[in-house]
Amino acid sequence: MRDGIKHTSSMEPMDIFYQILHEDLNPLTSQTTQNFNSQHSKNRKVPDEITKEKNITSNTETFTFYENLLADTLKKVKRDIHEKVFRCINDPSSINSIIQNHQILILNYCSVIEQNYLLEETNKKYQISEDKSVTDIFKLIYQTLDAILNYLEVSFNKYLEPSLEIPYQRRLWFVHQKKERCRLLIVMLNDTDIPPPLTEIICDPLHKIIHNNLHRFTYQQKEYYTLYIKVLFKLLSKDTIVTEEVYAVLISLEFNTFKIFFYLRDQYVAKKVKRTYGAQKKINTLHLFLKEIKTTTITSDTKYNPNLPSLKEQLLIWIREEINGLQRTIESSSSSIVKEKVVAYNQNTKKILKLSVSEISLITRLLYEQGMLEGSKRTFFEFLSNTFKTHKAKVISPESLSNRYYSIPDSTRASVKKILRGMLLKLDTIQSEV
Repeated sequence: MRDGIKHTSSMEPMDIFYQILHEDLNPLTSQTTQNFNSQHSKNRKVPDEITKEKNITSNTETFTFYENLLADTLKKVKRDIHEKVFRCINDPSSINSIIQNHQILILNYCSVIEQNYLLEETNKKYQISEDKSVTDIFKLIYQTLDAILNYLEVSFNKYLEPSLEIPYQRRLWFVHQKKERCRLLIVMLNDTDIPPPLTEIICDPLHKIIHNNLHRFTYQQKEYYTLYIKVLFKLLSKDTIVTEEVYAVLISLEFNTFKIFFYLRDQYVAKKVKRTYGAQKKINTLHLFLKEIKTTTITSDTKYNPNLPSLKEQLLIWIREEINGLQRTIESSSSSIVKEKVVAYNQNTKKILKLSVSEISLITRLLYEQGMLEGSKRTFFEFLSNTFKTHKAKVISPESLSNRYYSIPDSTRASVKKILRGMLLKLDTIQSEV
C-alpha cells in the first residue's frame, strides 16, 4: 500500500472493476490524479503504481484517467482470459467454466452499474456527453465490460452459456439488422385477413425489436427471434394465407405466450366445439384437434419464453381434459338413463301384495322367529322391495320394513291374526277336499 492506494501487481485483471465499483477507485469518491504503467509486457502491474496527488477539479482529466485505466485493463483482461484458456486447451470443461464464470461476473457488474448509476440512461449507454460527468465514467466502465463480453463471444462462442445475456453492443447490432424487416412484416401482417387480435399478438416481438425493448436479451432469445422473423417472412410471402396455417406455425415455433394460448384455446378450439351439438360430437371434434396439434412438428430448438411451459403441450393437456370431462358427462347421463329404465321396469313387473307395509314386516318377523327364513334381514327386505308393491305403496323401501320390524302397532297384530285365522280355515277346507 502506498499513499492510500493498493498495489495491484498480484491482482486478477478483473479485480480492477471491483475496486472501481466498490472500493477506492469508485468515481463517486474524491479522486486525485493517478498514474499507472501502460506498457503491455506480460509481467507489468495492473496498474503498476497508482499514486494520489492533489484533488482534480476538471471532469475531463478525471474522465481521461478512467479512459486510460479502462483501456489498459481491457487489454489485460483479454490477455488473461486467453492465457487461462490456452492452459486448459485439452480440457473443454475447464474452458467452459472459465468463459461462463467471466460471463456471470461481468453481467453482474453490468447489472450493478445499470441499477445504481444509469437508471435514467438505460438505452444511452454508448452516448458520452461533452460534460464528461461521473455518469459518463460509469458508461465508460459499462462499455469496457461489454467489450469483454463481446470478446468472449467472438473468440469463445461455443463455450458461452446460451441462457445468459448477449453483449449490449451485439444487441444494438441485432436491432439495427432486423428492425427494417420487422417493420415490413408488420405491414404485411396488416394487409392479410388474419384477425386483428391475432395480428397484435404476432407483432409483439417485432415491436420489441424495433424499439429495442429486449430486456435481458439472451443468446437463446436471439436465436429464437432470428428464426421467428425468418419463418414469418416465408409465411407472409405466400399468395394466400389460411388462419389455421398461422396457428400451426405459431405452435411449431413454440410461441408460448399466455395470450396466444388463451386465443388458440378460445378462438381455435372452443369456438368450433361450441358449434357442435351433443357431447359425443363435441368429443369427436376435440379428437380432430388433438390429432392436428399432436402431428404439428416443433421446428424451434428454443421457446419464446424459456421459463414457460410448451404451447403445444399445454394445448394438448387442455384438450384431453375437455374430452375427459365430456366423457364423464356422457357416462353419468347413461348411468341415470339405465337406472331410470331399471326402476321403470321394476315398477311394471312388481307383484301386488294385498297387505300393508306393517303387515308384511310382521309376517317376515314371524317367518324368521319360526326358523323358516335365515340370513340377512336387510337382503330379504331388499328382495321384498324389488319384487312387491302394495295398493298404497308402489315402492316398499327396505328402511320402512326394517323400522316396522320391531315396532308393531296393535292394529297390525289384530289384522295379521285375522289373516292367519283365515289361512287356517282355508287349510281345513283344503284338507276336506283331499
